[in-house]
Amino acid sequence: MRSHLWLAELPLVINFFNLSIAYFRYPNTLLAIHLGTLAGPLAWNFTALYWVSAVAVWATNLAARITAHLSIWGWLTYGLFYLVAYKDFAIGLALSALAACTFPVSIKLR
Repeated sequence: MRSHLWLAELPLVINFFNLSIAYFRYPNTLLAIHLGTLAGPLAWNFTALYWVSAVAVWATNLAARITAHLSIWGWLTYGLFYLVAYKDFAIGLALSALAACTFPVSIKLR
């Protein structure tokens, strides 16, 4: 079952690169269009990459837990990159909304 999750990771990676290229190509679109077509899907895809990878690995040893806790900071650095480089708060808003929804779920699973 877990071997199929790596197959699910492949379209997520391809879509992540596709959305990233589209984001860098059209950084100055209207906010309503930007949030719905670029920032929201890119933030969701970034979250899904973490999500599917965590389920595919499913490691419970100490080293894997430390790595997982450190990689959570990747959400902050990814959002800060777009805030600093492009002065775009839409992707930061989308990432914070997703983080607020997904972190309580991960805490309940323990």
